[in-house]
Amino acid sequence: MSNVACFARRVALAVAVLAVAAVTTPAQSLSYVGGLQYATGDFIFTQRTWSAYFSNGLSWSAGRLRASASVPLVMQPAGWLQYSGAGMMVPTGGVAGSAGGSTSNNPGMMNGGTMTPSSGMPFSRVGIGDPIGRIDVALLRADAEHPVVSLVGAAKAPLANVNRGFGTGEWDVGAGLSSAVKVANISVFAEAVYWRLGNPPGGSLRNAVAYALSIGRAFPRSRWSVLGTVSGASSLWTGLEAPVQAGMGIGYLLESGSSVFATAAAGLTRTAPAISTGLGWRVPLGKTR
Repeated sequence: MSNVACFARRVALAVAVLAVAAVTTPAQSLSYVGGLQYATGDFIFTQRTWSAYFSNGLSWSAGRLRASASVPLVMQPAGWLQYSGAGMMVPTGGVAGSAGGSTSNNPGMMNGGTMTPSSGMPFSRVGIGDPIGRIDVALLRADAEHPVVSLVGAAKAPLANVNRGFGTGEWDVGAGLSSAVKVANISVFAEAVYWRLGNPPGGSLRNAVAYALSIGRAFPRSRWSVLGTVSGASSLWTGLEAPVQAGMGIGYLLESGSSVFATAAAGLTRTAPAISTGLGWRVPLGKTR
């Protein structure tokens, strides 16, 4: 069994034990969560590329436990970018399948910090990406003086077509901590997750720490909210700088309890998307007590 698989089993066991203990109240809620995102940049390549995805998923909570899972529909002009469980796009340069459909892999070539993408990768591809699941278990309850501190366990399953550039063909598993504190109408969120990343064909990714820090403000009378965030990860490839980006978001809470939000971000390093935009939504499906 691979080291990634062994690490995944340990994370799953630890989170499962805490999750059972966390469900101390019968109150439960279920929501549909979806989103559209577009990102573009050169990502260390010798030419610019882009990627877009449409994600659909469910989020369930009960007591101190929250679980979510989503599956993206990916569209990109070439398979030069592959999504990692850490939430970052990995510039692999393309994994091209042979004409007969066998796994003859041709990753892009690295030269002096710039990658020349594979010329054999087919264009205009659309397909299903790897599903991602996550469990958050609140270790400390929030009150007026203390933040919420949660244990995070997450995994990306290798179900996407590797030869079409939608995944690495390996498991990604992560574990870490998240925290949130609210003072009046100001909220602060912080998160750090260590990821064991599976290697794409012909490549060797570094395990990474993904992080995010966000500050938001709600305007209850108008139902609007705003958010500023900085996110990134440690370097995914030897010799390349770490991806970092900063962005803003705006959200609106509907009377039905549903919410919509829009985001825009700019890359602070070349390995992050130069520009990314997104639109997301959450629709409550039911709540029981």
